[in-house]
Amino acid sequence: PPMMPWTGAQATQATTIARMPADTNKYFVFSLSTGGQLYYSVIDMTLDGGLGDIIPGKKSIVLTSGLTEKMTVVKGCNNIWLITRALNSNQYRAFEIRDTAINTVPVISNSGNLPLSWYRFGVIKFSPDGTKMAAACNRNWNSTGGLELYDFDKHSGTISNAQVMDSSSTMAYYYGACFSPDNSKLYATVSSFSYQNTFYAGKV
Repeated sequence: PPMMPWTGAQATQATTIARMPADTNKYFVFSLSTGGQLYYSVIDMTLDGGLGDIIPGKKSIVLTSGLTEKMTVVKGCNNIWLITRALNSNQYRAFEIRDTAINTVPVISNSGNLPLSWYRFGVIKFSPDGTKMAAACNRNWNSTGGLELYDFDKHSGTISNAQVMDSSSTMAYYYGACFSPDNSKLYATVSSFSYQNTFYAGKV
């Protein structure tokens, strides 16, 4: 059976996994639907003869709703942060994973300078040192998009200092992003697509 209700489509960042900081045999599996619902299940790798299984009663637990398709995890200070983006408000929501539990009350950061509707699609990615976050944004398929860069506080889970790197991506859309291993470079992709019988090539 599915680990979350099937919505018939794929979210940009549909799944991510985080190991419990205080138990190396257990993992949180987070599932994000295209409708903005966020679920989680808890896996214990000691179950099923060491093959791993979902802990009874810990499957498809609703964590929150009203999200865009952005979701990722980043290492904090003796903890892990699950980062999401609200759909209808200028908010990033950071859920703290500490020891063997997740805090269901998120840290709210009101951060972002692009139009609100642009945040629905595209990834959020962190630099390897966890101090910067990038957001690839676009309003809709074959539409306008932009790219933002933020500061991240690993202690508090707050996201701040939104810097618009590009807001002029007309008739294209940002979708992917990643940082170089030495934290010095940010790469982002504009996806390829066809519109009104014209093909637009993707770019890095």
